[in-house]
Amino acid sequence: MPDMIQINRAVAQQIIDALRSAMGSKPAPAAQSSTGPGAFAMPFGKHKGRTLDDIGSSAEGLSYLDWLIGQDNLREPLKTNLETFMADGGVQKDLNAESARSEDGEDIDLSDVPF
Repeated sequence: MPDMIQINRAVAQQIIDALRSAMGSKPAPAAQSSTGPGAFAMPFGKHKGRTLDDIGSSAEGLSYLDWLIGQDNLREPLKTNLETFMADGGVQKDLNAESARSEDGEDIDLSDVPF
């Protein structure tokens, strides 16, 4: 058997990212240090394996999470993690900003709205 070299996870990820870069692929997103609800990985669907933080980082993903939280058949631990994640003030601010855009993508002036 050939000799095995042990390397830590960070070094292995750097090697993988360098290989992907050389092949024209995007590097994997950095690991989240969070252990909160944002670090919870989706257990199903097109976002399976992605964290709530990762999904919620795009307008499309945030809209998906907002839709998902309204579904009646969510199971634990997804339900609790999603509810906690979406209740976060920063997530709500992002969601409110996204909903303040018109259908053509232009910002809507909300300066006269008393809230």
